[in-house]
Amino acid sequence: MNRWTSSKKLFLIFLLVLQPSVFANDASEWLLTNINLIDIESGQISKGASIWIKNDKIMAINPSSTSKALKKVSGNNYWVIPGLSEMHAHIPNSPDYTDRILKLFIAHGITNVRGMLGQPAHLPLRQELNSGKKLGPYLVTSGPSINGNSVKSPQEGVDKVSAQVKAGYDFHKIHPGLSKTAYQAITKTASQLNSTWGGHISAEVGIVDTIKAGQSTIDHMDGFIEELAKRNGNDLSKQGFFGFSLASEVADDDIDKLIASLSDYNFAIVPTETLMVSFATPNASEHLLNNPAHKWMPQHIVNNWKNSRENFWSNDEVTASKAARFLEVRKQLLQAFKKHNVLILLGSDAPQVFNVPGDSTHKELAIMVDNGLTPLEALQSGTLNVEKFYQGKHPVGKIVPGMRADFVLLKKNPLENIENSRSIDSVVVAGKLLDRNALDKILDKLEQ
Repeated sequence: MNRWTSSKKLFLIFLLVLQPSVFANDASEWLLTNINLIDIESGQISKGASIWIKNDKIMAINPSSTSKALKKVSGNNYWVIPGLSEMHAHIPNSPDYTDRILKLFIAHGITNVRGMLGQPAHLPLRQELNSGKKLGPYLVTSGPSINGNSVKSPQEGVDKVSAQVKAGYDFHKIHPGLSKTAYQAITKTASQLNSTWGGHISAEVGIVDTIKAGQSTIDHMDGFIEELAKRNGNDLSKQGFFGFSLASEVADDDIDKLIASLSDYNFAIVPTETLMVSFATPNASEHLLNNPAHKWMPQHIVNNWKNSRENFWSNDEVTASKAARFLEVRKQLLQAFKKHNVLILLGSDAPQVFNVPGDSTHKELAIMVDNGLTPLEALQSGTLNVEKFYQGKHPVGKIVPGMRADFVLLKKNPLENIENSRSIDSVVVAGKLLDRNALDKILDKLEQ
């Protein structure tokens, strides 16, 4: 029998194995008590707090009275934050691999993902996940890629966007290569249909016109280095990986000026710095390959990651000095976004190169802090900022009545050290409690 059996069978077996540890499979209404509840907006901590959960919703914080028969579970004085969001994720096409990715997210406290390369199979999957019928994070999914190959005329752009809205996708994923007229048709149609779009930058459009057109997210901080190099009088014919080859042509003083000039527009940034650091840090292959989290990924996937990085460094244009400048410019960009109050969203581009789902999200948090954000600001990028970004369309990002009951119990205070985001004791997803024993069983079954 093939090791990778059907996801349905695996999931049924999984539920049977975990039944004793997953309390909320037995109770739809319960009270989590004795927790240090972190106010993700102010950073203040409410000691001895409690959360009342019914089905998949938060009913109340510190309820004044509840039924004596209500099941009570002690949080053991642990710190509680909203479930984290991975705002640039990729959901695979293979059911078994998809199931693996979803479980890895949950096991690491990632209870919401924004799928950045949608397909028809993701629509019924979204329904299963968001209803709590299938174990996994809440899913917001784009439609299939809209790019210079799939859209070669304005009318094709209109047709693609209209079809995706009709199918029920949450937003549209933009890839490069679009002509200016095609992009304008896409954005006009999406706006008329009350839909949104996000992703990459097409060279013919540029970062400034993309933001002015209303693109909701600029993922990977795409397009900024190219614009900065152009403003410094440079030819853009050799851009490289997200402007890698142009970073040395950027003038530091121009970074703040550019972001300041765009900060009044409504857009958010998804940095995905883990991806950039994995590619651009010299002599890092051995360190990356020794990541213990790789035991949860198929070996051929890890091999492909290794080959992608080696191919990147085999290019004569890629040097250690250029790599250092590339990462430094991106660091300054992130600091400028923070300074000018541009919304920053947590996203690592998992499961792309060396980004094990869940593990890479915590790496992204640490990189944000290394690059100038406070631990609270880093946590807000995956919680409060996500709630602001969705503007009530999705019940994620905060621990307040009416939101989906998605949160994480941590053994250590993440405001003192962002690495404490990894000290996960339990995860509550759609009202279901997965304790450390249950989470470890999930991970043990995923080991290769």
